[in-house]
Amino acid sequence: MLYSRRGLRFCWLAAALACAGAGPAHAEQWFRLEGPELEAANVATVEIDLDALHPRNPGADAVIRVSLQEPKLHPGGFNYRSFIATALFDCQRRAVSLTSAAYFSETAAAGVRLGSDSVARHGGMPDGLLDSIPASARRALLRASCAAIPAS
Repeated sequence: MLYSRRGLRFCWLAAALACAGAGPAHAEQWFRLEGPELEAANVATVEIDLDALHPRNPGADAVIRVSLQEPKLHPGGFNYRSFIATALFDCQRRAVSLTSAAYFSETAAAGVRLGSDSVARHGGMPDGLLDSIPASARRALLRASCAAIPAS
């Protein structure tokens, strides 16, 4: 059977996420998504922490890390190169949302932590933060996270 490169990447991500849920949690095992869509959106990398994936009915939550090719201006007035966010994956509605984010001066969440946002804080999450992740990467994260949920 032949697989496209995109299909093969999805299969590897789904398998990695399924294995991540099988053992004890260890901090920060990053799996990197790749594709030409990322470069077109000023995104250098989109990664998911396999050890931070937590299946929940009807979806999952996980930690994602996004690094940008060029600095981006935050509504709070600082320029950031990367962020780490808590993502909620709703498998029934096929939706992704972000509930918190921390912003850093360098790629891969390195350098100085510049600020943070949370849905619980006044003002909530900045408009467009989720949209800064290319739709194809959001879909791949959603499919793989939902595939990692054990059948009940």
